[in-house]
Amino acid sequence: MKKQILAVVTILALATPVFAVPQLRLSDGTTTITVVDGDANDEEPEAGIVSFSGSVGPHWNILNLEIGTTKPAPNAGTPSEPFMDLYSFNISSSAGDLIIQFTDTDFTAPSGTFSASVGGGSDGVAAFNYYLDASNVPFGTNTLLAAFPTPAGDSNGTFSVTAPYSITMEAKIHHTGRGNTGFDSQFILTPPNFQPPSLRCSGDRDLGCNPSNIPTCDTNSITVDASCGVANIVCAADGPDTVTGCVHQRDLTYTVTDNCGQTASCTQHIYWTEDTSAPSFGTCPGDINLGCNPQTIPDCDLSAVSATDNCGRAVITCSKSDSADGCAHTRTITYVASDACGNKATCVQHVTWTVDTTAPNFTKCPDDVNLGCNPQTIPNCDASKVAASDDCGVPTITCSKSDSADGCANTRTITYVATDACGNSSSCVQHITWTADTTAPRFTKCATDLSLGCNPQSIPDCDNSQVAATDNCGPHDHLL
Repeated sequence: MKKQILAVVTILALATPVFAVPQLRLSDGTTTITVVDGDANDEEPEAGIVSFSGSVGPHWNILNLEIGTTKPAPNAGTPSEPFMDLYSFNISSSAGDLIIQFTDTDFTAPSGTFSASVGGGSDGVAAFNYYLDASNVPFGTNTLLAAFPTPAGDSNGTFSVTAPYSITMEAKIHHTGRGNTGFDSQFILTPPNFQPPSLRCSGDRDLGCNPSNIPTCDTNSITVDASCGVANIVCAADGPDTVTGCVHQRDLTYTVTDNCGQTASCTQHIYWTEDTSAPSFGTCPGDINLGCNPQTIPDCDLSAVSATDNCGRAVITCSKSDSADGCAHTRTITYVASDACGNKATCVQHVTWTVDTTAPNFTKCPDDVNLGCNPQTIPNCDASKVAASDDCGVPTITCSKSDSADGCANTRTITYVATDACGNSSSCVQHITWTADTTAPRFTKCATDLSLGCNPQSIPDCDNSQVAATDNCGPHDHLL
């Protein structure tokens, strides 16, 4: 009879293979022998085949008993048919019962059909049962799939179960005396043609700037379609996070394995930026004073500034505000450099100027004065005698003088000038006059002496008509 050899199945779980171990159990009601694949009672060294030859109790001699199983190969689009085969020839020396059970675990096909068949002959009564156990325990009898009251016949059916599960084949033999029973029992599961699973990640994510939490594996975020059922989902980061400048990247790879051993993977890319440093201004215009009454006032000029950022391009914006304090005006121009994460730096330029077109006003100015003849001193500039005010501050007062003469008439002109910071000016003038004359008049005509003789009737008196005089400073005042 042809032996069935186990094709070892690797059930992927965190990349560590897990092997099921077939087991055989023989019992006459008093003595029980358990043979585990590969142990001391197993006469077949090849994995997946259990062979036993020996006695069970005082009445049963197993001349030849051999069993084997195969499971689906991993990563196969169409799983191979799970197959179990048990054949035996046994002899009893007297009346008695013998139960032969073969079991294997970790079957994974979630649905399909099965076929069970048995053939052979017995000197007694032989019955055969086939069980599926959803708890995946050895020798489980949760669900009876097929039963044969004699060692001849076949049966077919369907199944649907959540993997993994166990399957147990059972032969119950009763001899009323000495006899023998030989049989061959086979059980085949035929799963449908399952397509490989599909797996969709939730999509790449950009977390923006300086996130407080970086996502890790989250199997609830993926979408899985697995017609063969999901056996396992694993997720791991593809190495440490990578950093390019300020941009960080984390790659999370999810892998799903279905119950047919097929796998699918998807990778989610997560990006974020770590940047807490503000841009730096390379060029910033200095403060400037435009002086008085400028024709134009500088405005925002982005060409006059520059800024750099350690994480990319800095965007520069500008705003301005004007203020005045009397005649003093100030324009504050503020440049702001911002990076993609909202970090900001400022550059401030102050432009000042004065608006003043009004001349100062003299509040005190000395009057004109005539000093008469030959004064001993002539007044000079005297700042204490003048005062001036201005709308935009304290004016500066300067003084100049000039002398002139017209004959003996002399004039000193004293000019005071009040000038403000913008060059507006007004003047205050004082005139000082005097006469310079130290020369006496000169007679140009003088009456001649007279002799009146004796006893003149009249004596001549003063007669201005008889004299005349001149003076270098003008007409003489009078004749005495």
